[in-house]
Amino acid sequence: MKILYTNFHTEPGGGHATYILSLYGELRKRHQIHIAVPQSCALELRAPNIPPEVLHGLEYPGKLKELPRIVVNGLKLRALIQQNQYDVIHVNGSPDHRLVFLATMGLRHKPAIVYTKHNSFPLSRNRLSQNRYRLHTDHIIVVCGRQKGMFEDVGVHEKHISVIKNGVDTAYFSPYSAQQRSEIRTRLGLAENDLVLVSVAGTALHKGWQYLVEAASRVLSKNIKIIVVGDTPGKDVQARHVAAFNMTERVIFPGPMADVRPYIAAGDIGFVLSNAVETISFACREMMAMGKPALVSNFACLPENVVPSKSGWVVEVGDVAAIRDVIEWALDHRGQLCAMGETARLQAVNEFGVAQFARETESVYEEVVAKRRKFGAPTCAGNPPN
Repeated sequence: MKILYTNFHTEPGGGHATYILSLYGELRKRHQIHIAVPQSCALELRAPNIPPEVLHGLEYPGKLKELPRIVVNGLKLRALIQQNQYDVIHVNGSPDHRLVFLATMGLRHKPAIVYTKHNSFPLSRNRLSQNRYRLHTDHIIVVCGRQKGMFEDVGVHEKHISVIKNGVDTAYFSPYSAQQRSEIRTRLGLAENDLVLVSVAGTALHKGWQYLVEAASRVLSKNIKIIVVGDTPGKDVQARHVAAFNMTERVIFPGPMADVRPYIAAGDIGFVLSNAVETISFACREMMAMGKPALVSNFACLPENVVPSKSGWVVEVGDVAAIRDVIEWALDHRGQLCAMGETARLQAVNEFGVAQFARETESVYEEVVAKRRKFGAPTCAGNPPN
């Protein structure tokens, strides 16, 4: 098959880029794949080994005041589609979904359109937006179970919605040896008896790391360190959420990292305590794959990652007291963290593998291409043909 992936994001990093790169890495072995992204997109920054002929620079403007740019980029996308005759276009957000819809209108050879929803935002109640999902999209992929009902509520038949949970490369994200871990901790200025909690989910406040900082400040033990990988928060944010709790010496912001594994390896517990936007979290699964039990909030689909008390813990969003209780338990039961980490690793290998993730996605492509060849149009609305 010929497959085109689109991603509207312009900022470096993020789950959209990880998602597409994971699929590209697996499916390029069997299919011809192109990726259309903004010039500054993370895919181009993080994937220098992707051949230049695979990447296409494209913007995805969507506001009315950007109409001239919409027309220019829509025509550019239409020409790309006509030139390559894609079988499937896999879109990963509303801006690229809209532009693909406009660019494919009236095409004689119209590719199947697959849409993945990566965030927890509610769907627009706008009729045009709903019709895009119902009438002009061949299949919807959601990354966790809780999202499925959103599309059913706007009239997408359940047979045209697949729950395919994000997969991670469990060979790449695998546990480091005890010696490697010790060397990394020494390099980072961490004591062997420190309880280290780490997140590679980013430093935006909706990721909830500030709740962990406050919770740790309420624990009597000073042998608690926190590592949060991602863009370094501004001084005002650090003043409000770190210095205000006298935690400046105990919180490490190493900045954005191309390879986050050493920081995960240095930790005892991984955490993602989001209060918005998040769905299933690649970062959570990467940390579990490296043998770290995960502390997650009960926001969106994060609880689907862990088995409570076996591979991690689930707390209410923003519940600082509950987070403090987990920290105090971990300090008193350090010997059990290793076993929980082994369970997390086993769960990741069995449930989160990128190969399974790619196979399930590939099956969706095969299904929608076969249906389009048979029926010639999307079949999302109402009762699907048998």
